[in-house]
Amino acid sequence: MNPRPALTLGLMLPTHAPREQPLDPVLVGNTAQWAEASGFDMVWAGDHIVHPWQFLESLTSLAFAAGRTRTIGIGTCVLLLPMRQLSVIASQIATLATLSQGRFVLGAGVGGEWPREWLAAGVPMKERGARLDEALDLLPRLLRGEVVDAAVRFNTFESVSISPVPPPVPILLAGRAPVALERIGAKADGWMGFFLTPNGFQRDAATIDEARSRHERLEAPFQRGMLLNFQIGVSDEAAMERALAINLGFAQELTLAGNADQLKRFALAGRPETIIARLREYVDAGCTNFALAPMEKGNAEYQQQARLFSAEILPALRTIGTTE
Repeated sequence: MNPRPALTLGLMLPTHAPREQPLDPVLVGNTAQWAEASGFDMVWAGDHIVHPWQFLESLTSLAFAAGRTRTIGIGTCVLLLPMRQLSVIASQIATLATLSQGRFVLGAGVGGEWPREWLAAGVPMKERGARLDEALDLLPRLLRGEVVDAAVRFNTFESVSISPVPPPVPILLAGRAPVALERIGAKADGWMGFFLTPNGFQRDAATIDEARSRHERLEAPFQRGMLLNFQIGVSDEAAMERALAINLGFAQELTLAGNADQLKRFALAGRPETIIARLREYVDAGCTNFALAPMEKGNAEYQQQARLFSAEILPALRTIGTTE
């Protein structure tokens, strides 16, 4: 049997927190440095401009993290790309990829959980998918240094090019709707799944591969990832109870679909050995790229959970792929 691909293990940075809690900007840089020293492969930042919680802007946060580190990858999980004016965001992405010396990975998606931020950005929510499709046609060309003319629905510019040309920027897309899975298969370098069980991940991965086949992209490198919130506890019951009490690490204003029994299928909560077993189910389903987020958002609680993951779970995950 061939060995599994090596896992890419990333940590979500503490760039957001409930408004009633302090958000420590020093912790962002310190966490990036600690993650690099502790053996994580990536640090990731989420992205919102209007949210019930306080949120640091993702690209600025990652530029700060890149300046405090040397080797660890940095990425957005995920950037609301349709919200940005394309030529401007292309320049920002290229700058971050250049200054980080090729460490930047662009995760992008359409969001939609918070309609007020789309209103604030001046972008109708119904245009999100069309704007993303158009951006994905133009952005890779700009990042390759091509001189691009555009006279399309949302972008009109002449002879635009980026210089210096940045190192390659992999583009990973999020999404679960059929149109999103088709887009991922047709245009992306990878996929970041979200709110999926291992069975759901395997099902959607197969759908993406069907789209990749239709677009003759099966031979191209392709990353398969998951964003997963975790809660480590002294017992499975205590960890799950805490996970449900804090809405699995999401803002209380976000109503999660399903009853408690259904939510437990998505929650990565329990003792370290339980979480290792659950992560292995995702690996068995084909996932090799993890963005891992402590459910706890308090500064001390976040750090405690991250350190427990590093000490109790990370070493076990490193053995997956080396023994098969």
